[in-house]
Amino acid sequence: MGMAAASASGGDNMGGLKNKRRRKAQIMMIVSSLLLFIAYLIVCIAVFVELEKTGASKKPDLPKGWTPIDAAYFTMASVSTVGYGDLTPGTGDNFVESKVAAVFAIVIGVIFVFPQVTAVICLITAPITRMGRKLMARAFPERGVDLDASGDVDFLQPHTPFVFYAMNLTPSVTLNVVVQLISAAIFHAIDPSNSYGLWFYHCILTATTVGYGDVNNVTEGGRLWSCFHILISVAMLGEVISTIDNLRRQRQITLERNHMFTTRLTTKMLDGLHNHVAAFRPESTKKDEEARPSGLTELEFALCMMLELGVVKAADVTPFIKQFRLLDADGNAYLEHSDILVCENKSLAEIQASAAQRRKSSDVRQATINALAASAMIASNVYQSVTSTATSNLTNSDRAAGAPSTQTSAAQADVVQSVTTADSILANTAASTLTSAAHAVSLTSANKGSPGFALRAPPPSTGFLMRQKVRASNLAGEPERATADDMHDKI
Repeated sequence: MGMAAASASGGDNMGGLKNKRRRKAQIMMIVSSLLLFIAYLIVCIAVFVELEKTGASKKPDLPKGWTPIDAAYFTMASVSTVGYGDLTPGTGDNFVESKVAAVFAIVIGVIFVFPQVTAVICLITAPITRMGRKLMARAFPERGVDLDASGDVDFLQPHTPFVFYAMNLTPSVTLNVVVQLISAAIFHAIDPSNSYGLWFYHCILTATTVGYGDVNNVTEGGRLWSCFHILISVAMLGEVISTIDNLRRQRQITLERNHMFTTRLTTKMLDGLHNHVAAFRPESTKKDEEARPSGLTELEFALCMMLELGVVKAADVTPFIKQFRLLDADGNAYLEHSDILVCENKSLAEIQASAAQRRKSSDVRQATINALAASAMIASNVYQSVTSTATSNLTNSDRAAGAPSTQTSAAQADVVQSVTTADSILANTAASTLTSAAHAVSLTSANKGSPGFALRAPPPSTGFLMRQKVRASNLAGEPERATADDMHDKI
């Protein structure tokens, strides 16, 4: 209970820190985007007001050239790609300069400035549309599926495409329509010379960035409101388009995931999941992988299934695995409080050096284990050969039980000699192998500046072989109990 509470508390703390960082990043993005947009707009207004002064008399509707509102109106219509066409650069003597300035303003604005501002507007409108989608989901709930017949809903089956897109796009489309209705009312209030219906038509063309320019918007107030209307309307159109793309991707992932949930897992599919796990251990040899359990753990299975679905990418997971191995101070493949405490007072360079030492030590230990296994295999083969000879000699001893005593004594002597030879081979092989391994590990430990681990050879004559020598030396007094089968069973 205490551990569960601690785990929940830790999760809440991590979630709180994550939300705090997200909010801070959003605030910084909003402030930086607004500052960039204001600076860009001020520069454009100053440049175009100056360049369009000369030759203003050629434009009867602009007797004094472009005002700051006119320059702002032209800038917003250009960077949003609406382009009404009612104002064009180069109306006076500064024809070339105005055209060049317009090109630079459009390129910089379209690529760097306007996307930042529209992102801020989408960030502001996102809570409204998100709340609307939640209300639609409550009104038209999706069908739940119980995967393991436990009585709990494990995943939701999405609606048909028409219902799915209609539900999720209704909030965004409704918000856009409301904004255009309000904007048309503001335009009509500023300039009643055009009807409300005509202004609504103008708002829709602006929101879709078509911008025919067939509706006269010549008043200062109308052009000032157009600057805000263009910014809001085009940004909200971008939000609708991005929502459609997100919904399409979300539905595709959901359908693939649900298909994976309900598909029977085959051995071929399991092998594919194993390949994901093996890819995260590039330093492991084929023998290491064969030595591991043949199945997947619960977390490995979940991670591999997410990789198959494309929910996460291997490139995103690998850095976390490397970070885990970097922080695993004792190298026991578990991240514990003691590991974090060890790393707390170390610099990144010291942590990396410690991890490199652990990898080197692990390589040496693995090489030592492989050498021990090879030596043990050789010793086992020799031992089997010698003991086979001993068994054969013992069989001859049993057959000579009724023979003269000199023949029996010779057979028993052969058994004793064979067993003694096997004992000596095993003892010498074990002592030599373990001494070499201890020497290799001690050299590695000396290079690292840390203590190694001791390896000791067993006594030269121990256990079963000594008992067999004693048994063989007593065969003369108990020939009826020392059979070849008895010796073979004990071997």
